[in-house]
Parts: sequence; C-alpha cells; structure tokens
Amino acid sequence: KIQNWAYKPGSNVHSIIAIVNGCNPISRNQLVQEIQKLGVSKNAYGAVASLMTNLGNNYGRVFVADNEGCLTFHRDLKEEIAKYRWTIPTSPAHP
Repeated sequence: KIQNWAYKPGSNVHSIIAIVNGCNPISRNQLVQEIQKLGVSKNAYGAVASLMTNLGNNYGRVFVADNEGCLTFHRDLKEEIAKYRWTIPTSPAHP
C-alpha cells in the first residue's frame, strides 16, 4: 500500500503521510488542523482515525500515538515510507 500511495501525490493518504513525514512527530489535533487548513479531506478526523487502525474498511495502521499523544509512523512502516518522496499540498484542494 505504501508504494501505491507514494505514487499518487493527489490522494488524501499521500498528503496526510507527507504532513506527518514533514512534522514527525505531530499531535493528532495538529494533524487534523493541518489537513483541514490544506483542504486534504472533508473529514480530517476520520481520515486520521482510518490511518490508525487495521479494522474494517480502514487504510491500515500507518500511525501510532506515543506516550505524549503525538503521532509517528508505525515502526514496521518507517523504513518503507522513507524510501519515497512525499509532497505536501501547497494550497487548499477544497476551497
């Protein structure tokens, strides 16, 4: 999945991973605010939640929260994520 997301810079998941990659670690609230500011997703909180679990129809567990509540990449994915270039959108996608 990581490789597919890496090659789709217009996708929500690519953008969210890019934000965390540029600000790792970042609090969940900060990430939600950044997603909203950039217009990456209409449901920023839900998008983040979907990247924190393997249950149901979610994206998979990409992020984990540390003891301070900051999000970081799941240890099994850090190396894979580092292989690719992640670009943060520069303007709102949904004005």
